[in-house]
Amino acid sequence: MKKIEFLSLLIFFLALGQIILGLSKVLLQTNLIDFRVYYGAARDLLEGANPYQQLYSENIPFNYPPSALLFLFPFAMTSLKMAQIVWLVLSFLSLLATGWIFFKLYLPKGEWWLKLLLIAVLFQNFPTKFTLVMGQVNLLVLFLISASFFFYLKKKETPSGLLLGLAAALKISPILLTIFFLARRKFRIVAIALITFIVSNLIFLFLSPDTLFSYFKTVLPNLLQAANQGYYYDQSFLSLMARLGGTGEIWQILNLFFLVGGTGLLLVKFGRLKDSFSELRFFSLSLSLIVMTNAFAWQHHLVFLFPAFLCATFYLLKKKEFLYGLILATAALLVGLHFREPSHPLLANPIIASHGFIGALILGSLIYRLQDKPK
Repeated sequence: MKKIEFLSLLIFFLALGQIILGLSKVLLQTNLIDFRVYYGAARDLLEGANPYQQLYSENIPFNYPPSALLFLFPFAMTSLKMAQIVWLVLSFLSLLATGWIFFKLYLPKGEWWLKLLLIAVLFQNFPTKFTLVMGQVNLLVLFLISASFFFYLKKKETPSGLLLGLAAALKISPILLTIFFLARRKFRIVAIALITFIVSNLIFLFLSPDTLFSYFKTVLPNLLQAANQGYYYDQSFLSLMARLGGTGEIWQILNLFFLVGGTGLLLVKFGRLKDSFSELRFFSLSLSLIVMTNAFAWQHHLVFLFPAFLCATFYLLKKKEFLYGLILATAALLVGLHFREPSHPLLANPIIASHGFIGALILGSLIYRLQDKPK
């Protein structure tokens, strides 16, 4: 075994072991905060209660679409501890599967040690750790989105649409990725995704009508209109504006303009570029734009920037441009950075406090401005 292979293998297992050890300590001392919300909501619905009228661990409401509860039901039928362990295993496998998808598409002949090293880097950043320690659904959703993109490139539209619909059923924001498929005139994918999302929610007309109406009449509108307070853990565009002193409806309109304008730029840029690498650029930038313009972009949501980071890394591996690599490393550092104490003096600076958003913006600009595809 070559030294680089041994070193990469060692780094991978050290990265994996560090996360498993940290999660084991969390499970022994307490529970995964967000997963307790999922678990409690599913248990309440099984017992006939409306989960949108309850508060769960640390007074957190359940804000996901009713369709997400269909997936959560099996976990609610076992003990909380066992459910958390299964959930974490599923999250780990989802991240590995996401990596495999993009390696299969863009590094088919890549060295195995390089792939392990890239996975280790994805393990060892704060968004991944935050997602895991909170018991968030993000890694599973990321896998479904990535698998949808995979089948799209393989010209298998039915599974692509079904997987995108399932992603939206778990976490509603992926429904905005239909814009990407509409731009590519993949109407079948869009139709299947929308039908999957709608049907999985309409099931609740029979299971629990109150639950369905509570979400779409009250919870979702409130989420879209929520006032942003500039919390450190929120790395959205709106949060940056709040830190700069901008609050109110005018800033929400500006955020919408950012989303619509950014989407327009992507459509102009990639409208006629349809090679495989341009597809990845377009797709990953669309996903990144959705994250940045979300009403709230908690730091664990930044795992949805992983396709963009892999896209940029694949380019770097082919071109080996020093300045490009330096800018990419800066973006990765900013996105993966975390201040344990939100009252840290440096966070008084609104730009530093928005390091995740700034890193995402640098990353997006870097990918957008690429002129050549790697050969």
